[in-house]
Amino acid sequence: FLYLSLACQHLSSGSILFSSVYLLMAGGQGTRLGVSYPKGMYNVGLLSGKCLYQLQAERVLHQEKLAADMYGSSKSVTWYIMTSEHTKKATMEYFSVKQLVWCL
Repeated sequence: FLYLSLACQHLSSGSILFSSVYLLMAGGQGTRLGVSYPKGMYNVGLLSGKCLYQLQAERVLHQEKLAADMYGSSKSVTWYIMTSEHTKKATMEYFSVKQLVWCL
């Protein structure tokens, strides 16, 4: 709980020294999962039908909300997604389509 509290405190302050950044390493193709697209787009079979990218995006948004709830304000979290040459185009297209649905 201590680390969560500290992270939320720094996120709410917006301090440059403590800016919040998430880095998602998403260079893998889904071939071992039996799909031809990036693993992040894979539907893991949850009842919600959410893919790995959406689950991660919701975690980022939840962190922002948690900081606001705990400390009265929150700054945006910067989220970087590192892709490979094989997954970059599909990932960018996926997020451009899903952006309106997820309200990111």
